[in-house]
Amino acid sequence: MRLLLTLPLCLLLVPSYPHAPLAGIDGATQKVPPGQMVFDKSLPNPSTDPVGFLESCLQRYDDKKIQGYSLVFQKQERIDGEQKPLEIVMVRYREQPHSVYFHWSQPPNRDVRSALYVEGDNQGSDGKSRVKVFTGFGLKLDKAPDGSEAKKYSRYAMNTFGLRQTMARVLQSWQAARAKNELNVE
Repeated sequence: MRLLLTLPLCLLLVPSYPHAPLAGIDGATQKVPPGQMVFDKSLPNPSTDPVGFLESCLQRYDDKKIQGYSLVFQKQERIDGEQKPLEIVMVRYREQPHSVYFHWSQPPNRDVRSALYVEGDNQGSDGKSRVKVFTGFGLKLDKAPDGSEAKKYSRYAMNTFGLRQTMARVLQSWQAARAKNELNVE
């Protein structure tokens, strides 16, 4: 019963941001024909300087003081040699406190329908924040974001989710590969 009362509150607290069309550099909406790339001339060319481009993207993210966003992403991962099914996930993200809400629309037979992580909230006996997992059967479970069960379904935990975190992780690996003269980006 408590779940039914708190779920609407959780959904109301998830940040919501207006969707806007892709704005061009001059503020005008751009439609990009399939197969054509449009470059922001103020950024390094990603084809010739991928590390510089990523560094600039991180700097722009920080300069704009991004507080949150929503997105729908598709992912399909290979974990421990096993190809996992395609997942389509609606995401709401907030920087402070680091908060992530996932709602899966695919695969339709998935046991876990949604999950909520809020840093500093819902702490387990180990003092670490836990993920509230909502199943298709109406059950609410508390799970470790980086526990063995979570690692069966994703290479990265909810407590490390975020566009900035992902760009920083990629940048670190690209810088290491470049230092060894082994960077190849296509």
